[in-house]
Amino acid sequence: MYEPAEAGLDATFLDKLDSAGVRGIRWNVRNYNQNQRNTLFSRLNTRPFQDLFDFMRARRWHLDVQQHARHWPTLLQNLQQIDVRIVIDNFGTPATVDDSGLNAVLDAVKSSGRTWLRFSGAGGLNLGEENMKRLVERDTEDARRHGANEGGRGHRGH
Repeated sequence: MYEPAEAGLDATFLDKLDSAGVRGIRWNVRNYNQNQRNTLFSRLNTRPFQDLFDFMRARRWHLDVQQHARHWPTLLQNLQQIDVRIVIDNFGTPATVDDSGLNAVLDAVKSSGRTWLRFSGAGGLNLGEENMKRLVERDTEDARRHGANEGGRGHRGH
């Protein structure tokens, strides 16, 4: 795992990206093992990452994250501390419609006001058509209940 500057994400490069219209960074941590996830979590409060998150907040960028649903409860606890806008990709990659990780994702979307769920990658979820319909109906009903226009809360997509 790289520190932001080691990955080429210094202030000069980020400014160039911002000028070109980039508005977010994608983290695919689906294939991280537990040790790699723990390393990531331990580094989130270091100066290089804090500088990156300060940049993101100042320019209203988002962090687009891919992760398997079973890891979302812990990942969300750590990501909520960095106080940047978070987009959860691929529905949060649930194993089932009643997945506890999916429930943690939906709770974060409903409660934080800075976390969104992207409806993407449905073909790779292996939930079946009926379960996908159930997932979408449940999530869109939650959006209606929590006010899709209420300060971004309940917004699904980006």
